Parts: sequence; structure tokens; C-alpha cells
Amino acid sequence: MADILCRWRNSSVKQALEFSSIFPGHTMSKDEGRIIVENRWNTIGGSNFFTTPYQLAAQMGVYVEDNDKMYSRFTAPITIEEAKEYMNYWGRHYYAPNPYSKSLDYAQQPVILNNYLVNWVFDHEHALLSEALAAAFIDTLGNLDILANMLNTFSDINVENDVMTLKSTAPKIKFDNTTLNVKPDDKLTFYNYVGSFGTISDDTDANSKSNEPGYNKIFYGAPGTGKSHTVDKDYVKDNKCFRITFHPDTDYASFVGCYKPKMGGASGEDITYSFLPQVFLNAYIYAWNHPDEPTYLVIEELNRGNCAQIFGDIFQLLDRQKTGHPGYSKYTINADSDIATYLSGELKDKESYEKIIREIYGLKEFDFSILALPSNLNILATMNTSDQSLFPIDSAFKRRWEMEYVGVNYTDAEQFTVVIDESHTYSWSEILKGLNGYIKQEKHSTNKILGNRFVQADENNVISAVVFRDKVLFFLFNDVFKDEDEFRTDFFGGNDELYFEDLCEGDGWTTYVINFIEKTCGASNKSNTQQPDGVTPQQSEKESTTETE
Repeated sequence: MADILCRWRNSSVKQALEFSSIFPGHTMSKDEGRIIVENRWNTIGGSNFFTTPYQLAAQMGVYVEDNDKMYSRFTAPITIEEAKEYMNYWGRHYYAPNPYSKSLDYAQQPVILNNYLVNWVFDHEHALLSEALAAAFIDTLGNLDILANMLNTFSDINVENDVMTLKSTAPKIKFDNTTLNVKPDDKLTFYNYVGSFGTISDDTDANSKSNEPGYNKIFYGAPGTGKSHTVDKDYVKDNKCFRITFHPDTDYASFVGCYKPKMGGASGEDITYSFLPQVFLNAYIYAWNHPDEPTYLVIEELNRGNCAQIFGDIFQLLDRQKTGHPGYSKYTINADSDIATYLSGELKDKESYEKIIREIYGLKEFDFSILALPSNLNILATMNTSDQSLFPIDSAFKRRWEMEYVGVNYTDAEQFTVVIDESHTYSWSEILKGLNGYIKQEKHSTNKILGNRFVQADENNVISAVVFRDKVLFFLFNDVFKDEDEFRTDFFGGNDELYFEDLCEGDGWTTYVINFIEKTCGASNKSNTQQPDGVTPQQSEKESTTETE
């Protein structure tokens, strides 16, 4: 029995919403993308995404993997209305056989199901779904309930007890095309045909957002997962970048700009005042002055500042247009006269600026106090999930950003070794897996786990005992389990009287560390592991993988 549509779950608006929340909003490597997807899928209660769920997501055109790249349909979680729009388009364009219906015979030409079935109803007084499909496909088909549900919800066909009828919204004449002259196993062609909201080409550059309209994105995850590295490597690259790190004293003036005093005049001692722009305004002006050049404003440690105070009315600009003028702000704001005066002097092409603002926003009146983000200005931010934010970020602010979870890369951690003494050496990856598993179990959360780059190794990729103690154990004592004295019992083999200071002052502190690594983290001592000549312990370890496609 062959299936036209995946049997895992019904295709639905709810499922589209769920899928849109787990895929990265930009093109990236297949391996990196799968780590992100699996982590996000686990967060919302799923498991083993790339065994069966992936098939439905691919059939729905939500993502595609090709040439070791992962392409995502949506740049951010979509709304219910957007999901409805997308699914109605998808249901009327879905065809089979396709790259994800491998039980079907690939020798036949793909059939556009909606078009074919509409035409069948026109041609048959008593139109049965089973008969229509039997005539269209070589194989004996099974599991038609899933398909009937999809047709009833997202096509021009109603199916009841195998009998097909046309919906009131169906076309009044037959379709000209019911088949496609494409290869059934062509993933990119399938992805581009069945889904709205953008297509890709064979030569799309992985990890490149240079040609995409402006966006705002927050990268979040455990400390040490490489969020800033991801921003620089996959996004900013060699493009113009303006960077700021938020802290409790950051405010609107230090983010946008303000008048400040300075010494000057004939004597050099006179106090004068001039407008001093800050990082936001510098990035804003540069982007408008270089419309063909991608420009990035990077905000580190977003959740350590009072975002409501820092952004002020700029908050309104973060809403971006998806259609019409993609990437530009949906709405404008009116800045104060100081900013307007400064802008009028710094914008190179004032006429072009005014023309664009007038055309996009339909304004009859214009002055330089009107601000709107251009499509080439992208705002990226990072934040640690383990930090206790001094100022909470409200949902209205967060929904204006794409969110990308940066998970722990245990493969990257395999290159580092923790050396306690001459006879005790451990894999940092093993320690990390065991420790993070323990934290998840005890805290029922991933907010306090450690990233693969939480500890800085030396030039030989070695993490010393002192560094391990002062970084990892200090973090556990003072941040993760600071109010839970009983955790020492598990950590250090029953010693519930141990304090962090004891690890710094006592002579035998390494014994506690070794006990912690082996018992709590479950890491094995590599110094006691005999390997064949020329083979390191890391080289002998292999992870099992499951082929899903």
C-alpha cells in the first residue's frame, strides 16, 4: 500500500503554526539546522523529529534540505491568519509523487491533486475519490482518511463517504493542467511549487541573508553556545556592523543620541553643546546612505537592559512589512527636533529619503522628524537564558522579533579535554552531556545548562582543573544551585558540608572534582582508557546516527 500524504498527523493550521516555530528563520547548514530544530521540537514536547514528523513538514513545504543546506519557509513564527493563507495555497498545489512520498511509483508524472480531482468531478456524475485515485496512480493506495481530511480543509473538493463534490468556492470550469512535467524526486522544485511566502534557487548561498528584506532577530540559549559567533559568522560576515552591549545603565540617550556639552570656543574653555549620535542613529543613517549595502545593528546581552526605556518610541519601528515594501517598518514615528536637525544634515540623498518615505507611507506632509527603518537595516540581538534579567522583556516587545534558539553543540565540545592531574583526563563533551542532563533532571528546565564554549580552553584545547573549578563549579554553586544546600550530597558523593570555598582552600580539592566528574557527570577517565597505537580516545568514539531520508 502506498501513501500520497504522510500518515503521522493531519495537515492543519495548528500544525503549520507549530512547524513555523521550530525551524530557523534563515538558510544554514543541514547539521546546524537539525540541532536547532530538534532542540526546539523537544522544548514544545516532541521527540525524534527527524524520524517521522520531518516527512509531514517537508510535504507541507515548510522546509527543504538540499546539498547539505537547510532552507526554511518562514523567517519567524507565523500568525493564525498567515497559517490559514499558507495552507489554503498549499492544499491547492500539492502534488504526488514527490520527494517525500517514496512509497509511490516514481515512474509516473506527478499529479496536482486539487486540479485533477476537480476535473474528475466535472467528468463524473458520481465521483468517488477511490476511483479517481486508482485511475491517477499506478499503486494501490492506502490511508485515504488523511488525504480526505486535507482535501476537505484546504482544497476545492469536499469528500464524504468517498463521494466528492465541489465546494462553492471551486472554479466553474475545468483546470487546464492536472499534471506537472517535473522530476518526482526534485526537492527544490517541490518546495518552490507547493508553498507560498517565498522560493529558493539552486544557487542560493547558505547562511546568507544579504538579499532578504530587513528583519529583527534574537539569538537565545545557554551561556557559551556561540550566539555571538553565530551572528558574526552566519549573518554579519564582512558587512557593515554597529554593535552595543546592553547593561542596567543603558538608556535611550546612550542608544539613540542626545545633546552633550563639550569644551570649545576661541579660548578652548567655553562650554558648547552639540548633538552626539549613538549606535542606533549611526546605523540608521548609514543604512539610508547605502541602500544597496546590508547593514547590521548588533545588540549583545539584550536582556540585561531595560528594553522599554532604551528603545522608547523606536519600539514602534520594529514591526516590519512582509508584503508591499518588505523589510521596511510598518509604521513611522516622529522623533524630536534635535534628531530631525541632525538627520537633515547627515543624510546624503535627502530627496530620495523624502520620496521613499512619502511613497511608502502615503504622507502628504513631510519633515525629517519622520523615522522608518529601511529594508537593508537588520537588527540582531543575543541573550542568555540563564541570566536573571534585571528588567523583564514583555511579550509585545518579543513578538516583534524572530527568535532563534542556539543549542549546545556537543560535537564541538569533543575537541576539548579537561585535565585534573596526570592520571585523570576527561572529555569535555562527556562532562557537559552528563552535567546538563543532571541540571535538566533537578531543575526541570534548560535555562541553567552550560554551552559547549562555556569554558575557555588553552591553545592545546585543554581545560585545566583550576579553570574548571573557577568557571564550572563556581557557576553551579552560585547560580544554578545557590539556594539548595542538598545538591552537594549528589554532587560530591554524600558530602553535604562542602562549600565552594573548601575547593579553593583545601589541599585535596581535586579529589572532590574527580568524584563530581565521574559520579555526577558520568564521564570516564580517558587516562585509564587504552587505545590502539596512534588512535586517541576521541577518535575511537562514534555516535550512532539514524538515516531519515
